[in-house]
Amino acid sequence: MGMRNCTIGVVAASLLIGCTSPEGPDSFWRVPDGAIYITMDGTPPEDVAVDAERLRVLSASRERLQNLQPLWTVGALDGPEQGRWAFPVSAVTDSDGTTYVLDRFLTQMRIFSPDGDFLGNALRAGDGPLEIHTPTGMTLLRGDTLVVYSAHRSQLLVNGATGIEHVRDLSPGPSISALCQAASHILTRVTPERRAGTLRVIDPLGQEIDRYGSAFDHELDHVSAFFSMGGMACSGSFVVTFFNDMPLLYGYDVRQGTEAWSAFLTGFSFPDVRLDEGGGVGRSYENASDMVVGLFGLPDESFLLQVNRMGPQEVQDGRSFRSVERRDTYILLAESGVGIHVGAGLPHIIGVSANTLQALESDPVPKVTNYAW
Repeated sequence: MGMRNCTIGVVAASLLIGCTSPEGPDSFWRVPDGAIYITMDGTPPEDVAVDAERLRVLSASRERLQNLQPLWTVGALDGPEQGRWAFPVSAVTDSDGTTYVLDRFLTQMRIFSPDGDFLGNALRAGDGPLEIHTPTGMTLLRGDTLVVYSAHRSQLLVNGATGIEHVRDLSPGPSISALCQAASHILTRVTPERRAGTLRVIDPLGQEIDRYGSAFDHELDHVSAFFSMGGMACSGSFVVTFFNDMPLLYGYDVRQGTEAWSAFLTGFSFPDVRLDEGGGVGRSYENASDMVVGLFGLPDESFLLQVNRMGPQEVQDGRSFRSVERRDTYILLAESGVGIHVGAGLPHIIGVSANTLQALESDPVPKVTNYAW
């Protein structure tokens, strides 16, 4: 098949995203009935009650983010070994201010004091305790327990009297692409299995107790898996999941074990979809301008969704490039409804950089981020 152009229409009270091809139109995906529609220009969604106290919390969170100041930095391409990074994918800070940074390609977890002093390395490539192959990420659970995970293994670690100690492995399961904690449960996002649920709820021992969500709905399983790639974040008792290229969000209340809401970002520009005769599937961003690139849990059961808007393609000195503009959307969860606020110009909270790690001032201990450029 050739390139397909996606359009949006309303069919039977559901939003339908259709992709046309030379063979004729077909539908890729249907937004659930009852989804909240969030416009990317900042207009509040219709028919959504927003509690005044929740809006105050939202405003305070936004102000804190804008006023964060750097405390120390670590990183230089030609500096000491502990400051050179190959591919840092996660950075977390425990209750004592100790910072842990996971480098995927080096298979290292570097440890820094609250003042930024290098304390040592943990992890290496292998199959034993404190060993892992190509780690996907790292998350700090309550009680300062670290979880380091890859496609085939998840380990619980603690900072003990003699250094980083291996507690145990979580039970094996499908490939984990993201992990966080909501209430007393651990949530993992997995590579879809034949359009299976995308979120697993597991207990502290790693046993599955529930499953949320569904994969991208397409008749071809490999297409479903490809377009179900995305991320998740936890805050309080809520978990929110998103798709990379499709502006559909799902929020779940883990304590209740139910879907709390779904939301669709209107005015979102889709990538072109390519399905080949041989079964291959791909995306082209030449004409697309939007991409969901991150979702971060903030205090008070609020979330920051980061959406990049790409500028038009330009040529300078014989090289093609596209500028990037960001629009950050706050989503507030409350018993009275879902509060929405669209902002712009906020700093990156979490990302990946080739050479610099920076601690940001916060209360009560410094938090660390590795910036995306």
